Amino acid sequence: MFRWLFLYWYNSTDTPSSIAKINLWSYINLRLFKARLSSSIAYYILGLNNLELKKLKIFYKNTYFDYIYLKSIPCLFLIIFLTNLYLFI
Repeated sequence: MFRWLFLYWYNSTDTPSSIAKINLWSYINLRLFKARLSSSIAYYILGLNNLELKKLKIFYKNTYFDYIYLKSIPCLFLIIFLTNLYLFI
C-alpha cells in the first residue's frame, strides 16, 4: 500500500506514476492525501516556530532585560565609583 504512495509522492511531474495510471480513484485520493498531509505538516511546523519565537520573546523580556539592564546598571555605577575612588586617592 505504501509503495504506491511513495511512487506518487516522489513523482516529479504532476501526473500519476505510469504503474498506477489504470486506477484513477487512487490517483485522486493520493492527491487529496498529499495536499492534506503537506498542509498539516506545514501547519504544525509553523505552529512550532511561532511557539519557539514566543518562548524566545518571553525569555528575552524576562531574563535579559531584567538582568542586563536593571541589575547591571547599579553594578556598573559601583564599579565606576570604585575605580574613580581608587584613581583619585
